[in-house]
Amino acid sequence: MEGKKALILAVAPFVIFIILGSIFVGTYYRETSLAREQVSAMDELEGIGEENVPWGGLCNIVNIYVTVRDREDAARLEEFLRDGGIGVSVSRHGEGFISMTGRVALRDVEGIVEKSRENGWVAVYHNNSDFCTRTVSELERENRIISAHLDKLSPESREVLTGIMERNRRNIEEIESEMRLWADLNIMVDSGPASTPESFHDLSGFLATWGVVLGMVFLLHGIFKRR
Repeated sequence: MEGKKALILAVAPFVIFIILGSIFVGTYYRETSLAREQVSAMDELEGIGEENVPWGGLCNIVNIYVTVRDREDAARLEEFLRDGGIGVSVSRHGEGFISMTGRVALRDVEGIVEKSRENGWVAVYHNNSDFCTRTVSELERENRIISAHLDKLSPESREVLTGIMERNRRNIEEIESEMRLWADLNIMVDSGPASTPESFHDLSGFLATWGVVLGMVFLLHGIFKRR
């Protein structure tokens, strides 16, 4: 019986080191696999971008914050865009962050925000109609001032200022259309926290410390037992 106990005490430190080593290897494999999956998911999302996507303006803005950890999360976002008939331009910022921009009909904003929250994303709608209304008023005021003084100016000056008035009218029409019909859509996609070499170094140090502590416990127990 004593022989078995001595054998257990002798083998225990090695078993502990094997277990702790297995924990490190398993964690390293899981985290590196997850990192590869995240990069693949972001690569897939980068490929759905379109060119010449119209802008929704500044009057109504929808911001959506999405975390994509794997291809399943990426597929959920793609389905969300496809079902909503939403086209987006895509910009990649490093391996772990993508920004998407597009526009959606103002009448669909409530449903888009609700659907986003059902998917576990953070969605926020900003109504900047007051700012746009003030901008329209300033442009109209500028046109009235110019119009009141056109007859007093030289033909060359009238031509320049008439061009400014036309540009202001176009801007007013665009802003009023945006206020009534459109919302700018911004989707920020993050792959979430990723393990770094420093984090694996910390893990190995933590496991090594526990290995030494437990090994010393068994070693001291064996020494005192023999005494």
